[in-house]
Amino acid sequence: MENFDPSQYSSHDKLPNDKKTLFKKVDGGFVYDSVLSEDGAWGEAVELMEKINNGAVNYAEAEALFEEFKKRTNNLNQGVEDYLIKYLENYEIKQEFEKAKTEHPELGSNVKIIIEFIRHGATMPDGSLSKDGEKQASRLGEGLNNSNDYDSVVGLASSLIEGGNERALKTMLIALENTPEIKNHYIPIVKKIESDLNYKKLKNGMDISPYRQTQQEAPGKGWDVKTIDTIGIDRIMSNSPKATMEAATRLSYLTKFLLNSISIQKNDEKVIYPIVTHNIMIAPFLKNVLVRINKKTGDRIFGFDKLEEIGGGIGNTEAFDIVASTDDEKKLREVGIVFKDKARAEFLSEFDLQIDLEKLADLVKQYEENYL
Repeated sequence: MENFDPSQYSSHDKLPNDKKTLFKKVDGGFVYDSVLSEDGAWGEAVELMEKINNGAVNYAEAEALFEEFKKRTNNLNQGVEDYLIKYLENYEIKQEFEKAKTEHPELGSNVKIIIEFIRHGATMPDGSLSKDGEKQASRLGEGLNNSNDYDSVVGLASSLIEGGNERALKTMLIALENTPEIKNHYIPIVKKIESDLNYKKLKNGMDISPYRQTQQEAPGKGWDVKTIDTIGIDRIMSNSPKATMEAATRLSYLTKFLLNSISIQKNDEKVIYPIVTHNIMIAPFLKNVLVRINKKTGDRIFGFDKLEEIGGGIGNTEAFDIVASTDDEKKLREVGIVFKDKARAEFLSEFDLQIDLEKLADLVKQYEENYL
């Protein structure tokens, strides 16, 4: 490769176009991705992706160009091919969302979706869902069933297996069993999403030993479960900054995808997505995208330094809703957050709570560049 020094550029956006996909952004600078850059294939790949981004070709044309590109580059690196396939699939989905807004009057108007992030139920020492956890999951479902007139519920869960069962998936399944009044139930099996909700699948590696240490200290210091969750998760986030940011990008990407899906919902529909994951995935997400707006002064507080600022760690089967809706013209209104736990809601009652959509978009971009 030619002699090129990316360190002179302050951000990935400012890299020359022909270098953006050759370098991955990491803490403190850039890393040349030699695996994906073999055989000179990236020059062709970058040109193709730029045509797509600039609107020079539609999806069918892009797919045809990709097939022609594969034939020309006989020694195509498999990494380049895999990346382009994912890129095109992602592009196709975005195109379908945009098409729905203009070509389908029966879709996207006065739609309301609720993305409900939930921590799994209580666990046994081996990490499996306990009997108390099962009861919590049942009550979670009853709450979903009774609180709103949903047309559909679409459940998603982390793929983590400990103690012989998937505690997040089991929590979600028990909850949905207790929502008989909701007409349509869906449990899509999407491996990528399940993996993205599983903290053990983070590429940067989440070190949870600080949480174990907090549990060991608790008896001598008189800490209850809530305090353990608060201090333990804060310690993990402080100790594993790269994994913390990666967790935030993964939940941000899923959130943005579901927000975009409003455009393909039937007019006047109300859909809820209960998503069961882990405290250590939820906390980094909130840390990055939560905005607290003081009701009296209008002052905005972006994120938080310590969990105690928002009422402490997330308890078992505790949930918060990201609420979004469209108007008659299919335009997205403000995206708000509602905490379902009464004590936390009271703690935060002086604020209006929203999602920082600019920060969300930035995290989505980081996900697309590093983890898609």
